Amino acid sequence: YFVLRPGDRALNLRPIPTIPAPRVPHFLKASPEGRLWGGPTFGQTLFWLDPQTGQSDNTPAVCDAGGEVYDVAFLDGVVYAAAYCGGDIIRYDPRQPWDQWGQKNPVTIASVGRRGYIRPTGGICVGPDRRLYSGWMAEYGKYGGAVASTDPVTGVTDLWENPLGAQALNGLAVGDGELYLGTSLDGNGLPEKTGEGP
Repeated sequence: YFVLRPGDRALNLRPIPTIPAPRVPHFLKASPEGRLWGGPTFGQTLFWLDPQTGQSDNTPAVCDAGGEVYDVAFLDGVVYAAAYCGGDIIRYDPRQPWDQWGQKNPVTIASVGRRGYIRPTGGICVGPDRRLYSGWMAEYGKYGGAVASTDPVTGVTDLWENPLGAQALNGLAVGDGELYLGTSLDGNGLPEKTGEGP
């Protein structure tokens, strides 16, 4: 939180003075630098731990939408996150100063939420072409899924909707020139789809 007084020109962010309860992580992933990264439920934050030194950090919210970070990918020392519920892809460079309020670091580089996909159940990874590939579940009240391919520099994103039928993407891996996809019958706010297999 912050307090602005007459004449203030900058935000002085203050933590809420309490010890937060532990939360279940959506994922755990090791970076090439040897840090263990994760994203807890309910918070739109990331944490990391250096197992060699014991040093750790828990970030503030990485984007303005509510929800959680479901997965991260690493490229050239930068962390790229896929987050629910805005369908956001976020760039965060842990070597640079934190400046969320100035929208410099972290920064949302792309969003597929306006295109109907909000939950990154398939995760995010880097392909051999240095693009980010992420797998998504359709918005509330619809079955379906999509694969997004995002340029990490420009944020330009191509979207392949329902590549295996109107099913959510819940697994994604990139090989040498190939995408491997897994689907589920889940839907946001819907019962499990019937009459077909994942």
